[in-house]
Order: sequence, then structure tokens, then C-alpha cells
Amino acid sequence: MSPSYYKADYALAAPIPWTAPECHRAGVVHLGGEAGEVDAALRSVAAGRAARPPFVLVGQQSLFDPGRAPPGRHTAWAYAQVPNGYRDESREGPAMWELIEGQIERYAPGFGDAMLARNVLTPADLEEYNPNYRGVDIAAGALGPARPRRARNVRSRSRPPSPP
Repeated sequence: MSPSYYKADYALAAPIPWTAPECHRAGVVHLGGEAGEVDAALRSVAAGRAARPPFVLVGQQSLFDPGRAPPGRHTAWAYAQVPNGYRDESREGPAMWELIEGQIERYAPGFGDAMLARNVLTPADLEEYNPNYRGVDIAAGALGPARPRRARNVRSRSRPPSPP
């Protein structure tokens, strides 16, 4: 079964304070450490366990589209894969949003100081937001000979483009 996703949206007083200058010019930053750490995080999720620390993707849309935030402010989103059916229960340690922010702080010390607000979307929230995310697979289901078809069919009034 495909993994689920845990997402956080941020309102920021300033751009994310990355230590690597290249990250200030990236639309999306992948945070995971050395290759072995990324591999361990992805394997953990595939085995049905939340990765600690998670492999995190961070989008910085307001760096390239100033209309995404009020003047002088910024926005960002971050998400991590979690096992399908994941429920954010903090009995095993920090909540997933805390782990996500810990990864961001690892590469951008002071991120928390720039944060004005956070909106967390758990896998259940994402599925409620868009029923096509059934199982919270943001690709709307995995198709292929080795996996059952899980995507929901949605009728559309638009027609696909005609072949050339």
C-alpha cells in the first residue's frame, strides 16, 4: 500500500533561514541528511513505522510568487511520508509536526523564530479535504499490475486533447 502524507503549512515573518545559500533559491528543498538516513526513513515508512527523523520536503512558494503572502511576509509548506493509516499519536514521542519542524531547524536554525502560524493536516484531514486522496495517497491511488486499482473515478466535462 502506498504511504500517506502528513503536511504542515506555515505563515512566516521572514524567509526560511537556511544555512546552505542554495536553499534560498530553491522552490522545493528535500531534507533527509546523508543517503543512508534518507533510505532508513523511506524503509521505515514502507515497513509501517513513522520515520524518526522523517524525510521532509519543504516548499517555499512565496519566494517566487510574492502574491502568496502579505508584503514582507512569507509562506511555506512541508510534508513527510507516514505509513498508510497513520494516526498522529504522540505516545511514542514527539508529534509528527514536531519531527518535521525539527528537520527544518536542523538545516535552518531559527525557523521557529520566523514562524507566525502553523496549520497541520494529518492523513485523515487530507482525505477529508479531497476524497480522491483515499488512503491519503496524494497521487490519488496507485495503478499498476502489482497493485489493486484504488483511484476513484471522477466524471469530467472536459475532453482530453485530440491526438495530433
